[in-house]
Amino acid sequence: LRHILSKTRTNRLIEMSSLTSKLPDIKGKYEFNIPLSQSTWFRVGGAADVIFKPADIDDLCHFIKHKSPELEY
Repeated sequence: LRHILSKTRTNRLIEMSSLTSKLPDIKGKYEFNIPLSQSTWFRVGGAADVIFKPADIDDLCHFIKHKSPELEY
């Protein structure tokens, strides 16, 4: 079981590393593996790979302009 958990964590770290390489530099912050249930009225939803919290409107515009086309919304 430890081997499986370790392998799962390693795979998750590789996925996150691949994801972060596609994210533009920002003034705000990124949060990873955040349960969406914390943000919904019905308290349902799985974990988001990444959530972007812009510092201001210019930061949001910069993110939209420079994000990788490989990223899904």
